[in-house]
Amino acid sequence: MKSIIVFLALLLSIYIASAQEVIATAGDFQQAGGYSLSWTLGECVTETVSGSANTLTQGFQQPWVIVTQITENNVESEIRVFPNPVDEILHISSNCSNMKLMLFDATGKLILEETTAENTFVSMAELNAGVYILFVETNGYNSQSFRIIKND
Repeated sequence: MKSIIVFLALLLSIYIASAQEVIATAGDFQQAGGYSLSWTLGECVTETVSGSANTLTQGFQQPWVIVTQITENNVESEIRVFPNPVDEILHISSNCSNMKLMLFDATGKLILEETTAENTFVSMAELNAGVYILFVETNGYNSQSFRIIKND
């Protein structure tokens, strides 16, 4: 019974050791003239030491990992916010039919939250002069943020 447990533990450790992978925004492997270079964007500095029969790579990137590019399906949305700086009325236009607006003050307090159509406006007349952040979400997943300056 002990030999079965030891055998299963050995198999599990081999599986865990071979399951290392890196998910990164970019990376590549190049080889020429007996030399090779592999890199991963965002990875800290690593060192590779080679002997007569073995290669040791310190860090996360391993030479047998295949880098796969992940693409996102983004619908292009054009959002225009004007005038900025604003006195009373802030106009917001978009080519999307559904927008969620969130306006925050400089402390992060939510001032306004609403869902609206393509072209709308926000009354800023009652707000104090200062800097505000307008967060616009279109089609439920595309988002942009704008730094809005409110004049006296």
